[in-house]
Amino acid sequence: MNILEKNMERARFEVWKDIHAMPKWVIKKWQEKKLQKLTAYAYKNISLYHDLWDTNGLKLTDITNSDILKQLPIINKRVFKNKPQEYYINNEVSKTLPWKHTSGSTGEPFKFIPASFSPQTAYADFLSLRFLYWTGIPLTHIIRKTKIINIRMSPASSPQRLFISVADFLKNPGGVITLIRQHDADIIQSYPSILIELSRLITEKGPGSQLKFKYALSYGEMLHSSQRVFIEKTLQCELYNKYGLEELGAVGVECKYHKDFHLNSESFILETVDENGRQVPPEKGGRIILTDLNNYNMPFIRYDTGDYGRILENNCPCGLETERFTIDGRLGLFLNIGPRKIHHFEIAEIFNKFCNKILQYQIVKLSTDFLEIRIIPQPSFDNSAQQQLSNVFRSIIGSEISFQIKTVGHLEHPSNLGKFRPIIDMAVLK
Repeated sequence: MNILEKNMERARFEVWKDIHAMPKWVIKKWQEKKLQKLTAYAYKNISLYHDLWDTNGLKLTDITNSDILKQLPIINKRVFKNKPQEYYINNEVSKTLPWKHTSGSTGEPFKFIPASFSPQTAYADFLSLRFLYWTGIPLTHIIRKTKIINIRMSPASSPQRLFISVADFLKNPGGVITLIRQHDADIIQSYPSILIELSRLITEKGPGSQLKFKYALSYGEMLHSSQRVFIEKTLQCELYNKYGLEELGAVGVECKYHKDFHLNSESFILETVDENGRQVPPEKGGRIILTDLNNYNMPFIRYDTGDYGRILENNCPCGLETERFTIDGRLGLFLNIGPRKIHHFEIAEIFNKFCNKILQYQIVKLSTDFLEIRIIPQPSFDNSAQQQLSNVFRSIIGSEISFQIKTVGHLEHPSNLGKFRPIIDMAVLK
């Protein structure tokens, strides 16, 4: 990116950083203009989209707004993995750019090239930290002065940012806590399971070992209300949740009401569709489909995220105008019992009813005929609650398999899985 391009990027940023305060029709026009430019580029330079759209009889001139976008084929990771790399990137532009990869927590790691501006400018964190801007904190303070600790899979430290790998934290939590205390950060961000483990360790050490932050930022896993309360109380902070994917970046973040996500609308178009790819109305659940309006190196146009969620219809009391959405869970996560597949949504629904009694859970299938339900209990979890949980769980899984409920102090993160998994099949991992 040369000096002229950087200046143009900064000029555009000065416009779109306030897009949440603009009228909805202005936001839509912005998206349509960026979509038209992106699709024209992808058709001309990316073989994947040129061939895919030609095969489906789509003319480039038809792709002018977000309604026409819905006629384009939906793609997913398999589409990329089944093709050679030169088929889905601009080889002239992208040959010198670094490849990155996802953690592989849902299977094989996925290699991708991010948008050029995202890792290379001072605004790389803005999409994640937008909630600070909404509270009135000046942009220059957010970018230059906000001290952040990030515990994640692939660390890469930079000024004002201390990155710690998940592996290092799990291997030496005491040493990492000492390092965290020395950094004196404003914000700590990580997966909910890591923030819970950090909070649990602090609680275990007792008075005199407290950590205090202004904010915590969670991402990458589902966050439940009881977990939020526990983290906020222990780390003496206000917790914000964000939604994103490693290959796309931060897609949305909470506002001060902490109820759902506000879409980063200058950067993404979000849709929800049913199993057949048909649009579903607001408030109804569906597959989350995203178009990244910034990535010209390896475009993601109508990309199936593998997540399930809803677009919300009513305005948020915070007054922001951009689209709101919720994420209900990950598609494709099952507990296999014989020929049956029990979706994680069914299991999560059980534990949602016990959210005030159970802080965190993990279902571990130790063999073909035995499960262990590991839970971190809240103080209110007693024998009666355990019996209720046992009865409800039995009604879901049937009588084909035995199980036991085991209370634990913490839940393991198998080193080869990356993110925390609520369901683990040890037979598959062996």
